[in-house]
Amino acid sequence: MSENHQRNRHRYRGGNGENKPRSGRGFGNHEQESSMPKIRVALAGNPNAGKTSLFNSLTGQHQHIGNYPGVTVDKKSGYVIHKGWKIELVDLPGTYSLSAYSLEEVVTRDFVLTEKPDLIVDVIDSTNLERNLYLCLQFQELGVPIVGALNMTDEVEADGSYIDEIQLSSILGIPFVKTVGSRGQGNEKLLDLIISIANNELESSGRIVNYGREIEAERSKLIELLQSDKKFAENYAVAWIAVKLLEEDEDAIEKVKNYHPLAQLILRRAEESRNGLYRHFHEDSVVIVSEQRYAYIHGAVKETLKQPLGSGRIPFTEYVDRIILNRYAGVFIFFFVMFMVYQLTFSIGNPLSDLLDSAFSKFGAMISTIMPDGVLQDLIVDGIIGGVGGVLVFFPIVMLLFLGLSILEDSGYMARAA
Repeated sequence: MSENHQRNRHRYRGGNGENKPRSGRGFGNHEQESSMPKIRVALAGNPNAGKTSLFNSLTGQHQHIGNYPGVTVDKKSGYVIHKGWKIELVDLPGTYSLSAYSLEEVVTRDFVLTEKPDLIVDVIDSTNLERNLYLCLQFQELGVPIVGALNMTDEVEADGSYIDEIQLSSILGIPFVKTVGSRGQGNEKLLDLIISIANNELESSGRIVNYGREIEAERSKLIELLQSDKKFAENYAVAWIAVKLLEEDEDAIEKVKNYHPLAQLILRRAEESRNGLYRHFHEDSVVIVSEQRYAYIHGAVKETLKQPLGSGRIPFTEYVDRIILNRYAGVFIFFFVMFMVYQLTFSIGNPLSDLLDSAFSKFGAMISTIMPDGVLQDLIVDGIIGGVGGVLVFFPIVMLLFLGLSILEDSGYMARAA
């Protein structure tokens, strides 16, 4: 927790009921707010999990939008006053994992590692529980206190299903709360959990996944080497760094190279571990680690998701994912999708570009017949009309290309395929 949090923690324990819940709009003057204990909370989760809706319903009008340093990714932050605490909420970019494959993943991971928020609220799409819990497990490995917000539970319950959040909390070792961000349901309970953890009234340390004897043995060797430098161990979660080295994560490798005095020895040891695991499992270590996480998640979901008899059917989207994200066929499908985006962009965009080109040519010719020859005509016809037209003819192609890529991004296909 922050220093301010540590200094003021005991001032707001218990009490005689004077501190009524005051959330959402932050009543009171600035002097009162400045004297309140503060806690910084990172709001994270998969894309399309309802994270922004939850953020908006919690913070109301108390929001600030900017950019993360050095990148164009949006940075949204806001605050809420609740039970005498000022809770700062930072809305992190949506991401499916903490691997350094996309800008959003790097931004989210670096914020947690370097900014060190007091708490993470992982917003989980309850209709895709198994997929969303993958990110939750990775946050747990970072050693930061975490609360799981089971969002969109109304859609789950509409099908007659039920998520036992108490059992899920028992299995994963972190508290879970059901929310419906679009309606503000569960907000009070979520804020109460945040305050309870801030007051050390509730544990949220979580349980790190056991990856099996072979992987754990290799990870232990790396952890021992990483812990040899106290400064590095204080700045980074060494258990998590060890796993990422086994996954050959480039960002983790760079951190070790730049900040650990035994970098060469550690990286050589990590390479030996990866080679040894490949000889044993005949699979890359990144695949082995991923499969172990999903096996753990599958068991947790099986014990906590209650479905009515006869409702064990697999959702249509899961059928689609099994095909388009297949380990082998998925690569060819990905290139086919990219080819189709390319084809549609130019098969539709080229005729539109030709129409624009023709329109500007006719417009220029019309102006030429009206205006007398001279410098002014050359400026308007060749300079303005010709110049603007020469740029705008590419507009349909660019628009269609970005439209296609936006659809692939918003559907989540690009990130999952990567």
